[in-house]
Amino acid sequence: MNTGFLVDNFSFTQWSYEHIYSLIFWLLFAVGFITISKKYFSKKQQRYLAISFALFVFFCQIAKICIKYSLGTFDIRLDLPLHLCNMMPIFVAFAFYLNNRTFWSVLFYWIMAGTFQSLITPTLEHSFPHFEYHRYFIIHAGLVILALYPYYVYQWRLRFYDAFRSMIFLNVVGCIMYFIDKLLAANYMYMIGPPNGATIYDLLGPWPWYTVSIQGLMLLLFSILTILFYDRKKITFQQSDL
Repeated sequence: MNTGFLVDNFSFTQWSYEHIYSLIFWLLFAVGFITISKKYFSKKQQRYLAISFALFVFFCQIAKICIKYSLGTFDIRLDLPLHLCNMMPIFVAFAFYLNNRTFWSVLFYWIMAGTFQSLITPTLEHSFPHFEYHRYFIIHAGLVILALYPYYVYQWRLRFYDAFRSMIFLNVVGCIMYFIDKLLAANYMYMIGPPNGATIYDLLGPWPWYTVSIQGLMLLLFSILTILFYDRKKITFQQSDL
């Protein structure tokens, strides 16, 4: 079998050794990345490191478009960076650039409730060393690292109303994406139908009912995340978001 960097192989399997080893690698990378930044970098260096890593993750998404276009396989219905995970690297970079806790909190819920499960139940089709394998894990694991980075490095914490604000913004983005999907005959953010493969969408019912049931799931997951990541020592609302 030809398993080159640009050759489709359709051989990735959930919870295979390859999947497990990939998760272990990115877990170790996340611990090292956050620990080294927190212990050895100045605040200015920490900020630049986060922005640089976010831009690198976004570059990997743009590289996919360039590669597929050069191969003549680019499909506007599939390959634009309009899935939530593919848009967020640039949003996260802006959050770090602005040093804005509120902006981070909105993205944090999206990443930890959505992108994180994409690592557990990936929709990836191609195995190592295919470029899509590298891109998929860089995007999804990179976003989780960037979401956790301010919590551990900046000591940013969630506020109780952050979850509701994040839900509102996510629904707005979803509504906009629905009309874009209709225009392009696409399925970005899975507003037209569930993704292929075994994912959490399978537990939420058929389209369009899962777009309703996912609201309850969001409320549950966002509430759990708030409990896990709020400031247990002292909850204060005096911290500036800028």
